[in-house]
This record gives sequence, C-alpha cells and structure tokens, in this order.
Amino acid sequence: FATLGFLNLPLMDALADHVHAKLSELRAQGLANITWSFAKLGVRQKHLMDAVAHESLVKMSEFDPQNLSNTAWAFAKLGLADETLLHAISTEVQHRRFELLARELSSLAWSFATLKMFDLPLFELVSQQAIAKISSFEPLDIANTAWAFSALKLLD
Repeated sequence: FATLGFLNLPLMDALADHVHAKLSELRAQGLANITWSFAKLGVRQKHLMDAVAHESLVKMSEFDPQNLSNTAWAFAKLGLADETLLHAISTEVQHRRFELLARELSSLAWSFATLKMFDLPLFELVSQQAIAKISSFEPLDIANTAWAFSALKLLD
C-alpha cells in the first residue's frame, strides 16, 4: 500500500494493532519496514511508533545502515523526535561509519535536521564520509545533505 499511495485508515489501524502485538517477533528489517511503510503513507500511529522505538532499542545492534537510515527517516517524516531512539541510531551509525552509502548518509542528515536534532558526532561523521564518498552522491543526496547542514546552521 505504501508504494501505491493508497490509504485505508481502518486497515492501517488493524495492521497497527496486529503488528503491535507481534513486535517482539520482528527482526531489525521488519521494524524498519513497518516504520517506513507507515511514514510513507503519513499514518502517525504514535502508540505503534513508540513501541517500535522501544523494540528497536532492544535490537539496535542488528540494524544495518539502511535499516538505521530508514528508521530515522520514518520518524522524521512523521515528526516524531524520539531522542532516545535517535541517539541510539547515531551511536550505532558511528560503529558502521564505513558501511554507509551516500543515500544513507544524506537521509540521516536530513532526518536529524528535519527534527531539529543537532547531534555533533553524527554530523561530523556525515561530513567526513560525504567528503570521502562524494563521487557516489546523486543530486538528491547532495541537496538533502546541503539542506541539512544549512537548516542546522552548521558551518565549518
């Protein structure tokens, strides 16, 4: 449904309730997919997202770079600044700094800036890795990264 842009709120409520009951069974990929899908549709199921954030904290070491950036993006898209989750994402990203692709770097920067969350270690990492990987940045990655640094008024 997320890709089609079709929105059926009673269905989304039922899915949220069902997923909420089974969160402990989901792996990192499933948690990231749930947050991405709800955010893509603009469905702000706060009780579900709070529970997903909690479960994500438990399984944070299982998240790969795409899961981390997608989760941050989803929370930003929904306007949910879960500081504990975002700090954990930032910390985990530090351990995976060399695995991050251009899209993941730009998405993380955009997500934190959208939520007005200044995380110096994260933005230093984005800066360093963006410079190292600049040849792989697509126009959207460049725009999102530049916007994020501008939005938070990060100057060198």
